[in-house]
Amino acid sequence: MGGLDLSESVTLGAIVPDRPFWKQQLMVSLGDMASLLAPAKVVLCEGYPSGSRRSKAQWDSRVLEKIFSSKYPDVGYFSVGNSDDVVGDKMHLGEALTALTNGVETLRVIDRDARSEEEIKELVDDGCRVLRRRHLEAYLLDDEVLEALCDHLGKPELAPDVCAALAVAVQASIGRGNPPDDFKSAAGEFVVAARRLLSQPAGGNDRHSYLRDTVAPCLRPGMVAYEELREDVFGGTG
Repeated sequence: MGGLDLSESVTLGAIVPDRPFWKQQLMVSLGDMASLLAPAKVVLCEGYPSGSRRSKAQWDSRVLEKIFSSKYPDVGYFSVGNSDDVVGDKMHLGEALTALTNGVETLRVIDRDARSEEEIKELVDDGCRVLRRRHLEAYLLDDEVLEALCDHLGKPELAPDVCAALAVAVQASIGRGNPPDDFKSAAGEFVVAARRLLSQPAGGNDRHSYLRDTVAPCLRPGMVAYEELREDVFGGTG
């Protein structure tokens, strides 16, 4: 009823719930809290979205948060579905947050997978960011990260064995017909071997939780994999 003179007889009708309408409702509901709650940047990435009953719901977004939260505390990460969902923001999450408060920058990030250079160029021209490595697992399972994992657990002498276990898992994956850079397909076998070598009774109940909770914190600034991922997600200037 905003803008109507209710001292006169007024005929009310249905309103179209467009973007200005929802922005107004959010601002009325939250007031000044809108600008306090909203992050400076939002990263939309692949993965089962929040609310999904899948065991790896929000896996990609939580991995990115584990890696970058200290350097970028004002960034929010959200898994919104497959690559098409990310490219098209089909959940309208970026649009909703932009409506909530001005100045929120939305970054759409997808895996490289088997895309051709031409496909990648088209996506980049459309404003989407494409990882240079095949997927997040390819950054997490970098030898430098695995060495840091062994150091963190107080067993640096086991780093060569852990890296060798990854090489064995990758070769087994290749034997199943997967590409040599498909670390996602090799991750399950590797995690089983790594936990055995490192004598870890905990650290994650499955490969997804192990990579997220135990390996991801070992991907740190100064590592090649970290700097590549940082540039892939946030751009050259970060």
